Amino acid sequence: MPKKVLFVIHALRQTGKTTAMLALAKQLTESGRYYTAVMIVVEVESPFSDDPGIAELAILGA
Repeated sequence: MPKKVLFVIHALRQTGKTTAMLALAKQLTESGRYYTAVMIVVEVESPFSDDPGIAELAILGA
C-alpha cells in the first residue's frame, strides 16, 4: 500500500486554493490509481470578517 500523505493549504482568500485542489483531486481520480481526495473547508472566521482579532480568538479557542 502506498504511503499516506496529508497536507494543508493555507493562503489568503481568492488566491486559487479551491481551484487548485479541485484540479488535483480530478487528476488523482483520473490517474486510475487508488486515491481518495478529501477536501475540508473550515471558515470559522466568516462570521467575524469585520474584526480579525475576534476571528483569531475564535480560531485559537476552537
